[in-house]
Amino acid sequence: MLSKTAQKIMKVLIHQDDDFITYERIAGMLEISERSVHNYMKEAAEFCEENGYQLVRRRGRGVCLQAGLHRKELEHLFPKDHIPCETRKYRMRYIVRTLIENGEPYTASLFAEELFVSKSTIRTDIEKANKILEPDRVCIRQIVGKGIVIQGREFDLRKVLVCQNQKVYLEEAPKSATVPDYRIDPVTYARFLSQYRKSTADKVISCIQQLERQIGMQFNDYTFCMLAEYTSSQMNRLRGGHCLEESMISRLTLVEEIADWTDILTGLLNRQFRMNIDPREGLYLYLLLLGAEVQNSSRIVNKKFLIEKEIDIEDAAQNMIQYISSIVGRDFREDPLLKTSTALFLNSSFIRVKFGFEIKNPFLEEIKRTYSAIFSACFTASKEYESLVGAFPTEDEISYMAILFGGAMVQNKRDINTVVIGSGGVGIAQIITRKIEHKIMDINVTSVLPANAGVMIDESQYDLVITTVPSLKIKHPYVVYTTPLVGEQDVFRIKKICHEMKEEKKNLEKRWTIKNLMEDELIFLESGTLTKKALLHKVCRKLQDGGYVKDGFYEDVLRREEISVSVLGGGVAVPHGMANLVEKPAVAIIKTDHKVEWDEGSVDVIFLLALNFEDIQSTRAFFETFYEMTMEKNAAKLIRKAGNKEEIKNIIMMNSD
Repeated sequence: MLSKTAQKIMKVLIHQDDDFITYERIAGMLEISERSVHNYMKEAAEFCEENGYQLVRRRGRGVCLQAGLHRKELEHLFPKDHIPCETRKYRMRYIVRTLIENGEPYTASLFAEELFVSKSTIRTDIEKANKILEPDRVCIRQIVGKGIVIQGREFDLRKVLVCQNQKVYLEEAPKSATVPDYRIDPVTYARFLSQYRKSTADKVISCIQQLERQIGMQFNDYTFCMLAEYTSSQMNRLRGGHCLEESMISRLTLVEEIADWTDILTGLLNRQFRMNIDPREGLYLYLLLLGAEVQNSSRIVNKKFLIEKEIDIEDAAQNMIQYISSIVGRDFREDPLLKTSTALFLNSSFIRVKFGFEIKNPFLEEIKRTYSAIFSACFTASKEYESLVGAFPTEDEISYMAILFGGAMVQNKRDINTVVIGSGGVGIAQIITRKIEHKIMDINVTSVLPANAGVMIDESQYDLVITTVPSLKIKHPYVVYTTPLVGEQDVFRIKKICHEMKEEKKNLEKRWTIKNLMEDELIFLESGTLTKKALLHKVCRKLQDGGYVKDGFYEDVLRREEISVSVLGGGVAVPHGMANLVEKPAVAIIKTDHKVEWDEGSVDVIFLLALNFEDIQSTRAFFETFYEMTMEKNAAKLIRKAGNKEEIKNIIMMNSD
């Protein structure tokens, strides 16, 4: 059986369409050394010889696999999915990393030679890269007499460099490399060694470990990796003479405990690297430590890291929990462990998102598959970040939040969240609560309030209101009176309204299932080859022309895709917008004959959602049926086999009940 790297080389060779490719170019595509390509090519050559495939090697031209009649067989053995290639994304990443790391001007000719493309292609790559770099306030410029340079504040250049480095994936760690800490996986450590030098990475990791011993605490795995990577990058930049031009946080109130940690870490780094770290660089380390999370700690700090406002972490956590509870139809508000865990997570997450320190989750795709509904709910809840810190979290950041809520998704038989309102005092209300829950198993009393609080009841907080005050006026669709005795007549009235509520919920779910949001004009069967943007533009235009969405919906969908790619797995994507641009809810269903490249993956079944995510009830009802249909009933597999719109429509109708 071929090794993973040899398999990748075979993929590259097969999909060159009988053309020659150099070893140097294969090395660049796989991000390994030319020597490694030579070694693994021997394995690939033996495989070809054993199976009767013709592998041709010519001096000066490289290597070519002449598939001939075996092409279909080989393409089946080595499918094009995830084939490494020098795409525009790869070239842009190479250009940005090279310019920041070298710190010297480059020429278009040099980039063209290294990337095997024309100078005009390089100029287009730079133009596209600048659009992506714009939010980070970094720009690539052509300066007459000097060449191509990258400009921006040092803080922003470091942020961009680490972000680009994290997108480089190595298949295997060197067998000789011993990982110095259990929280760093071998592949990540191998990347550290190739990008930051072994001496730098090992010294930084040692300093962080010494800091932990001195403060008597340990950082969790993903923020330990964050500290190691950003600090390694910082040390390399300082040794190259690239220092912060200004203090990023001079006007902030420092958290004393974190400031003490910073002093310790600064001293350790000064000794290891034989340097005298500038106070501005010390504040950079302070920010990193502020964004780190400590294992087994219940410390919550309302960190004053914004100039404009102070954030109350516990209030932000409560708002997040309430919103996600509303979306997924589960009440997480009375889960004390989730409250604490969410607050602790947001405590550091807001810092990371505000200042652009990115964490990585190696289980991201698995989380998106396992907790798909929760992940989507957490994504829509990320508007809390925008309102508080002015930035959106990455999907890696969101995935860690999804783990917290996924773990709390324990089935609760008492599914009617209820508030009891009375005038006899808390003690009597508690007794009434016990009687109600004992006699009616569906009811889960989450709050007990006095009569004067009735005017403040929010419909999204509770499914049902039970009151002992018959004349009390409460603005809620489901209010029922009970005597303090909770007798048979009281139980009958409560059960009756519970039944009405459930029937109404069923009707709502039926109204908001995908089959009720589906129109013939919004089912697309695409036989040609389209790019992701072209496909989305075509369908969004149809939605706008049909009066389903307002102008700007297409741009909003692209903005959402830049924040987090909408691939669910299994060749399915669920793009949608974020702003309230929906006139009437709808779902467009797209089936393509050819796989569409969707950033890191490829898809052939797309559900474009035009939903108003501010409408909690309709959003909850839709996702409850949608994810069951797509992920559990495997409707996507049936859609792939459909030959016309009518067949797709029948598949949806049969699988969305």
